[in-house]
Amino acid sequence: MAGRKSKVLLVEDNTSLLLGLMVSMKGKGIEVVSAVTKEEAVKAFAENKDITLVITDISYPEKQGVEQSHESGLSFIRHVKDMRPELKVIAQSSSKEYLEMAAQAGADGEVKKIDLMGWINSKG
Repeated sequence: MAGRKSKVLLVEDNTSLLLGLMVSMKGKGIEVVSAVTKEEAVKAFAENKDITLVITDISYPEKQGVEQSHESGLSFIRHVKDMRPELKVIAQSSSKEYLEMAAQAGADGEVKKIDLMGWINSKG
């Protein structure tokens, strides 16, 4: 996509990991929109029509103050695919079981959380 700047929606409730990933992506010239809950992710997705990739954790809270659940990430993946089926969604988790569920929910790729930074650094 020459001439088109990458814009990634990054959904991650671990703030240390989120900040590290954001710094790495911004260092590669990638614009990053972030969210830590499903509620924030849905809002960011709706407000940023020019997102070129979604990278989402699987287990995070529906909204602030609510316990995390893997259903948040899975339902967000389905939401993205319902709204923009062509948009690539990469799921990330420490759990192989959750990654398999993400593939069934429509994720285009899955990355183990421990490998995510290396995966991002290998892109570009």
